[in-house]
Amino acid sequence: MRETASGVETRALLTHGWGTRPPPFEVQWCFTFTRMGAAMVKDGEIITVRPSVPIDTLQKLPNYVGISRDTAGAQGISMNVVIIPAGAKAKPHYHEGFETAIYILKGEVQTFYGEGLAKSCINKQGDFLYIPAGLPHQPVNLSADTDAIALVSRTDASEQESVRAYEP
Repeated sequence: MRETASGVETRALLTHGWGTRPPPFEVQWCFTFTRMGAAMVKDGEIITVRPSVPIDTLQKLPNYVGISRDTAGAQGISMNVVIIPAGAKAKPHYHEGFETAIYILKGEVQTFYGEGLAKSCINKQGDFLYIPAGLPHQPVNLSADTDAIALVSRTDASEQESVRAYEP
């Protein structure tokens, strides 16, 4: 990190190979994250992250962390690949103070949500979902033999700090 005339520039390059259980596609995300007062950043850096192994999460789902504060120096966003194994479901949870956007890359997922997880919706490959901050939810993979895979982005650069368990 270095001070510049117009802000603070953070530089990093993180490149990792896929682990032993890779998603069946290559993911490459690029973000410029020089914090400056101007709307345009002409001297920022593009950060590439290729996660090699999933992390354990409070939701109890394999999560390949892509963009976050720790991996790319992001200030207000995280983006990850989440796998819901065949027949599995996440622990009920919510994200305190942060919105979530999801794109289903593969599979069919039923998400229970709201008070007591009394409501539900079913989404499949190609669907975008928006989950408001603080809304309890629990995604369930509807397939007994195929993993569901989703690209998840949150307005929380720390990724797991805002996750809270929910007991319906």
